[in-house]
Amino acid sequence: MKDPQGRVLTAETELLLHQFAHGSYTHGKFAQSVRTFRLLTMFRASDFRYWYGLACSLMGSSQEHDAIQPFRIACVLAKEDPRPKLYLAECLLLTGQIEEAAKVLCEAEVLDLRSNSTLHENIQMLKERIIQRETSLCQA
Repeated sequence: MKDPQGRVLTAETELLLHQFAHGSYTHGKFAQSVRTFRLLTMFRASDFRYWYGLACSLMGSSQEHDAIQPFRIACVLAKEDPRPKLYLAECLLLTGQIEEAAKVLCEAEVLDLRSNSTLHENIQMLKERIIQRETSLCQA
């Protein structure tokens, strides 16, 4: 596999980098996982796992605004997976984009119902947070 500048990454190195990035994320070393997932997206821009990992790592390091675009890309690459939409909605809510967060969360809910995933409780909790934010804005 080559990046846009023609540099080569072997399958073995890609696997090791993915394991390192995932391990860094799992252990809360978000700066490391952000750098590594970002590198992996440069070499394999069509791989959902790398965009999703990058977005989750950015979110884990409280960079919700920066996580929005990688989550959007992950949503495009995994159209039937509700997870990237759920977390995109959360990032949108955290950055004050309440109306868009509600729209994306509805899309996640539809996908969740279709796929029989286990995200129903998470979706309901985020819905409640959106309603609370909307209510507090109306009272201001």
